[in-house]
Amino acid sequence: MAWQEGQLIQEGKYEIKKKLGQGGYGTVYLARDDYKAKNVAIKTLHEHLRENEDYERFEQDFMNEARRLAGFSHLPFIVSIYEVIKEEDIWGIVMEYVDGKNLDLLGIISEELALLYIQQISSALSEVHEKGLLHRDIKPSNILVRNETNEAILVDFGIAREFTAKIIQTQTPLWTPFYASPEQYNERTERSASSDIYSLAATLYKILTGKDPEAAPSRMCGCELKSPKQLNPNISDVVEAGILQGLELQADNRPQSIKEWLEIMELKIITPSEYKISQNTINLKKAEESIAESEERKRIEGRVKFYISELYAPEPSSRHRAIQELGLLGESASSSVPHLIKIIQNVDDTFCHDVEIALSKIGASSVIPLTQLLTPFPL
Repeated sequence: MAWQEGQLIQEGKYEIKKKLGQGGYGTVYLARDDYKAKNVAIKTLHEHLRENEDYERFEQDFMNEARRLAGFSHLPFIVSIYEVIKEEDIWGIVMEYVDGKNLDLLGIISEELALLYIQQISSALSEVHEKGLLHRDIKPSNILVRNETNEAILVDFGIAREFTAKIIQTQTPLWTPFYASPEQYNERTERSASSDIYSLAATLYKILTGKDPEAAPSRMCGCELKSPKQLNPNISDVVEAGILQGLELQADNRPQSIKEWLEIMELKIITPSEYKISQNTINLKKAEESIAESEERKRIEGRVKFYISELYAPEPSSRHRAIQELGLLGESASSSVPHLIKIIQNVDDTFCHDVEIALSKIGASSVIPLTQLLTPFPL
């Protein structure tokens, strides 16, 4: 049976929060890991597959997906797997929850951003290919973009298969229209990295134009593939060349490696070590910015405290300067509002007009009604 919202599994370790989505073979749930106090995603096989005579094969493919993902969890841009669980008779793959959206939901994006995502996913795939594996289902909906870091993450290795170059292999004819290469429609064919490159090019076509490319079978029957520039004139020549070469119908006419394909678009593979260095640089920069912001806050707080004390100085010139400086500090001087209100309540005070201006700059007029400003304020 399907898991329900609020259900506890694995003796209370995970609490099911909601169903995130489902595809042709699997369902993905959002769950809370109460032991580690973080959200996770748990993928299971569809319940309806139990009635299928090939259920054992589906179950084996599911376990193979878990093993494949476990082998790539150390790589950037690929979803990490934590463990495989069995709850009663339901197997589940527990993996990281990527807080973000898939590329399908982002619409048409800029070439710069599109190339960033494609470079990241391509770099991950290059490592996957090195291990003799094809993903075989690259498409916008299988690429998630993290909200916080703007990183692209490749998911769903459900129909990934091993390959040996130049060897004809039997394959289950599974594909996604518009993104599958022509050879994926054949039960016996040579598998190569160029098959995933076709899908990458189709994905880049979609996120830059907003349109799916013409499906491979239709093109083989004579339907025309519109050039990306016809749909989006802002696409550069090198990127259009990369898309069109990646979408060549004959596998031998496509680039034969991720590296070769990226070079057409003047990009390169991001190695894990380069990624780690870039992340360390980003983290260091964030730490430096955080320290600088903290020091700036302390400096401003010190100035506000000083000028508040100057509001009670005996010299009119000191009080006048303090009012002006607090106004210039804007919202940062919000703690001075009660003291400024005390001054404005003294209708004989010569600084009333200056205080009104200062309160306006601080933003007190937008959060404190005028009637409240003119009523006694407890100090």
